[in-house]
Amino acid sequence: MVLSGNNLSGKIPSEITSLRGLRWLNLSENNLTGIIPKKIGSMSLVESLDFLANHPSGEIPPSMLSLTFLGYLNLSYNSFSGKNPSGTQLQSFSEFMYIGNPDMCGPLFIKKCTEAGNRRDKDGEEVDVDWFYLSLAPGFVVGFCSFYAIFAFKKLWRYALFGFIEDISYKLCNMCRL
Repeated sequence: MVLSGNNLSGKIPSEITSLRGLRWLNLSENNLTGIIPKKIGSMSLVESLDFLANHPSGEIPPSMLSLTFLGYLNLSYNSFSGKNPSGTQLQSFSEFMYIGNPDMCGPLFIKKCTEAGNRRDKDGEEVDVDWFYLSLAPGFVVGFCSFYAIFAFKKLWRYALFGFIEDISYKLCNMCRL
């Protein structure tokens, strides 16, 4: 079904997903808005999808991963956002099939998806922050200083610690002589 360049407007109808025998769908160069229907994966026989130069927005539905016969996909120059669904089917296409969607991110895009705890450096590249290692040094310093601060102010504890160390060292030396 080729409906390209017909100045169609409005949302992409969800009823289109009930056309189970459809093999080619070309809706390029129209004024379609809204989102791609979530049940698009039910069009299991579709081989070609073309949504070039429309205005749909939102994320690409994960159900598209079930389009196993899909050999051609063009989602260029739209307003899609979010992460491209990760699966071999959609990631096997060239990044040019997604060009012109500045808010999309993922392995095929220059813009990498950020998750909680990630930052960007001065060049705009993503930097992973490992919070365990970042908190390890301050934790060690606080623990080390606390341990020795107790012995600096508690004379009895200091004498007990050094007495314990001295006793252990004598016992180890006596064991070495045997």
